Amino acid sequence: MIADRLRTNIRGFYDYFERASIGNNWNVDNLASASIIDGKLVTEALTNNFDSNVGAKYTGSLSLDGDFVIEANLEWVKRTSDLARIGIVLFDSSDNALAFAGIRDRLGRPGFYCFIYGGADWYSGYGTRPASGTVIIKLERSGSTLYFYEDGNLRLSGTMTSTVDYIVLTNERYLTYNGKTAKWDYVTIGW
Repeated sequence: MIADRLRTNIRGFYDYFERASIGNNWNVDNLASASIIDGKLVTEALTNNFDSNVGAKYTGSLSLDGDFVIEANLEWVKRTSDLARIGIVLFDSSDNALAFAGIRDRLGRPGFYCFIYGGADWYSGYGTRPASGTVIIKLERSGSTLYFYEDGNLRLSGTMTSTVDYIVLTNERYLTYNGKTAKWDYVTIGW
């Protein structure tokens, strides 16, 4: 059947977190806690790691040197006086951060933030997302252009030609402020 042929021609990685434990696809050493709860990867950040690009690290090697699409569904849960950064970071094989897309907030007032390291950036502003909420984050590269989407809305595009080797689902806290709980419903990577 055509559908069977299409399935066999799809290349990529996906994780819907529909299991009891995290498994070997994710290294969660740089988080205060991480577990699978109700089909979601639930993470809590360590203190004093804001803007450090740490979280659940994909342990495989993607070697994305051409077109790709990465999509994730993120839910975040507020706390009193929280200051967090939660999102997806793309890395090369030398552990250099290439791009970020996700939620960045100031005292419970998050906004959507995305950027290419050393390149273009876009921020919706503090308080433009709810204190607790959900977002579908999508990063898509076509040719040498990387596109960033927030809930299906294009927010930024810029040049990024580096090979993406792995991703990190970040959850970070500023100093000793409270952090947010991150709940990742799924991550898909297609190429």
